[in-house]
Amino acid sequence: MKVPMVICLTDLPDDAYVCDVGGMGAPTVSAEKLDSFECSAAVQGLSEVLPRPVTALLCAEVGGGNALEPLAVGLERGLPVVDADLMGRAFPELQMTTASIAGVPLTPAAMSDDKGNTLVLTCTASPPWAERVMRAACTEMGCSVGLASTPMTGKTAKQVVVPGSLSLAWHLGMSVMTSHASKSDPVTDILELYKGTGKLLYSGKVTDVVRHTEEGFVRGFVRVSSRGQQGLAANGAASSSTIVVASAAGASPAVARTDAAAQEKDGDLVVEFQNENLMAKNASKQVLACVPDSICILESSTGLAVATEEIRYGLWVSVVSLSREARQF
Repeated sequence: MKVPMVICLTDLPDDAYVCDVGGMGAPTVSAEKLDSFECSAAVQGLSEVLPRPVTALLCAEVGGGNALEPLAVGLERGLPVVDADLMGRAFPELQMTTASIAGVPLTPAAMSDDKGNTLVLTCTASPPWAERVMRAACTEMGCSVGLASTPMTGKTAKQVVVPGSLSLAWHLGMSVMTSHASKSDPVTDILELYKGTGKLLYSGKVTDVVRHTEEGFVRGFVRVSSRGQQGLAANGAASSSTIVVASAAGASPAVARTDAAAQEKDGDLVVEFQNENLMAKNASKQVLACVPDSICILESSTGLAVATEEIRYGLWVSVVSLSREARQF
């Protein structure tokens, strides 16, 4: 049985030629479609205009399906995937990458749809222009395409990418699986993995979800209402009294979960999203967390992530903020 090959960033040769690959569009659309050949076709389309063959792949963003797509494409095309990404999280727009900030062009880039169309963009005035042009094309192509972009050498990649992203995702998944086996609280275990840089913002029930697909994005918000002591007990979660999570060595412990009374005083929590969760605010409009930290909505009982296209009324969730300052593996 074939398995994907993941290589450490330090093992990537300086003369390697890499590109990122993943999906572009609205998650509400891609969630209803079978994943097939689009991303591999995009890599093929990009390869045809590059001066030399692509020898390794990158995640554009380590979030949702785009964390896994390079593994599938790499397996199909016989290419290794670098343990890194270009964001350290997920962001909704193409120019929001460490490579773009460092001045690495997004183009040439290629996008392919499920109808067999492949569009190659050879040059744009700037990364934001690449986003504007390709977002419009993506919308016309059905709001869900495969995308390959940001070709660069291994030497450049070592200077601009976020290392260890796939390893961190693997350790997060193992933490959740271990918590299930030991019957411990998965949310607390996730925060422990972040060594004091993770924070529980709110626990409660989803009472409102508003989302719509617009301009190639899914936009909206989710409202979470406090469930108090009774709700916590009913869902098998830990006591609503404060839970203390181990912090970094020598540092003070970090508070992982505040009590329900303080939560109810602050009112509901609203998380605004554009493909990804971007901002969390309380009833007083106070911003509790925002990008670049990751705002994750987890099922309280399982610790499993709930994506913006999957969130629905009635779910009991815990909203956490995770800093990219987490330890690297």
